[in-house]
Amino acid sequence: MNPKVSIIIPVYNVEPYIEKMLLSVKHQSFRDYEAIIVNDGSTDRSQEVIDEICKNDSRFQSLIQENGGVASARNRGLAMATGEYIVFYDPDDFIPPKALAAMYRAAKDAETDIVIGVMQENRVGESRCNSHTIKLGKKKNIDKYDTELLWSFSVCNKMFRRSLLEENQISFPALKHAEDALFLFQCVFRARRISGCRKVVYAYQVRPFWESRSATQMVKTSYLSDLIKGLDCLETIIGKQLSGETGDAKKRAAQLLQEFYVRYLHISILSGYYRQLWHMEDEMPGVLQEKIASLREKLPASQWNRVAMMNCDLQLEKDLYTKTAVTQEALLTFVIPQRIEKNDLQMLLDSIYDQCMPSFRVLLHEQYREFVPGQFLNENLFFSSTCNLAEIKTDFVMFANANILFSKNSIRMMVDTLMKNERVDFVTAPLKVYADGTYRGTLQESAFTVMQCLKSKHSRYDLLDAIWGNKIFRTKSLQSLDAVSDKFYGSLLSFCSKLQGKKLYNAHMIATCDIRLLDAGGQKRISLVAARLKSVQKRIEDALISYVKNRYTKEDIMKFIKKEI
Repeated sequence: MNPKVSIIIPVYNVEPYIEKMLLSVKHQSFRDYEAIIVNDGSTDRSQEVIDEICKNDSRFQSLIQENGGVASARNRGLAMATGEYIVFYDPDDFIPPKALAAMYRAAKDAETDIVIGVMQENRVGESRCNSHTIKLGKKKNIDKYDTELLWSFSVCNKMFRRSLLEENQISFPALKHAEDALFLFQCVFRARRISGCRKVVYAYQVRPFWESRSATQMVKTSYLSDLIKGLDCLETIIGKQLSGETGDAKKRAAQLLQEFYVRYLHISILSGYYRQLWHMEDEMPGVLQEKIASLREKLPASQWNRVAMMNCDLQLEKDLYTKTAVTQEALLTFVIPQRIEKNDLQMLLDSIYDQCMPSFRVLLHEQYREFVPGQFLNENLFFSSTCNLAEIKTDFVMFANANILFSKNSIRMMVDTLMKNERVDFVTAPLKVYADGTYRGTLQESAFTVMQCLKSKHSRYDLLDAIWGNKIFRTKSLQSLDAVSDKFYGSLLSFCSKLQGKKLYNAHMIATCDIRLLDAGGQKRISLVAARLKSVQKRIEDALISYVKNRYTKEDIMKFIKKEI
């Protein structure tokens, strides 16, 4: 008898992570499934992990093929699948224990061809659910022209009726990028019914640079070419749908196409590639410039302005597409102080070049010239014998700390805050400690409780955040105070008290060790007991906020505030 669900998992060199995914499948409360694992030519020990899981469970079967890419591996699994429904999982993520049960129940209750569940994203010690999948998950009937579909291309939080794929001969195109998007919308436009599932059905793991690729590894032009090829093909598919519709359906299809262009620019081109400017191949900026220009022509001014506002740090109105142009118009200078060990310096530079705000310069003391690895000697990196404030020509400045690394989006969020509010002189972010493969809170993080982030006034708990490396300053504000970049708490607190600061709740940075934040003098102003009580408050708030974020969108909360629900 055929299983109710076929699970297809492509595998390529994921030895450290594959066991977690396979065990999360093995421990599902829903039992009537087959798991087809396609090893796409792995050269590590992934197959040994797979064999260990498969040998004691007949529902798991393993195939090995020459490396052909994720699309090839998924198609191989599709050819073998026998289930009524099919799900696709990536090997380095995991699924909650009741994911399959929730998805299958939603599929049978609605007699639907596609079920869309909620996707959770885990990064830098925090987790949140994709708001677009929350919205889709709440809908019993999802229109094929629902614009939320464009913001959730992944197939991993979706369940497909196998007959839908077979009758329409739908498979994954041979692309390195955008294959999910093409596959999904071929299914969407042929499905008789699409339904949502309110449960979190997939946990997507966003790994920091030291667990994934090197921050200095080149981004290949071939990947961008495949992305453009795939999304241009999707544009054609949506266009054909639009041309065949009339009345209200035609309006909805037209809205979908316009939103597609916004998504194409904001997520795929700008976030996916342009923000990696400092480690892309030389010819790639020209390709990006051409594509951005062509997409801009297809958008009304209001939609282009929407994209520009979502990416204000990129200064799109200035057409900055070369590394030279970005360096000349940089918004932020990272000042790297003296007395940093060689190994710490490389980790810090990796962190700087991995974060996703490309409009920056790096200013190092002359003493580091012989220690900087060649891959970092970009045109936005400079040496100085003094590194003083007078040399800073950018609007914003940050004094880097060897023990603080930047998460992917922290710098972008901080710069965005400064650009949108000229009254703010500096922004500061909480720290999480990364050690032994896990993240944990810090005493410093306790200065970022909800009320402290909402209020702009200073309090005695600012002492918990009396460090330099997690703050971005407006350069002219520091220069007006004649501030110096020493590292003494008293000096920092004294001139910060004269500035208008903003605490950001979500822009977490990563501390590589516990940084002592209470000195002898500081303990006269705030006791260790008081700091610990603040830590408890912070943990309770975090748990509550996590609960809300994983179930409601910003729109839901605004409706609640306005008493509309």
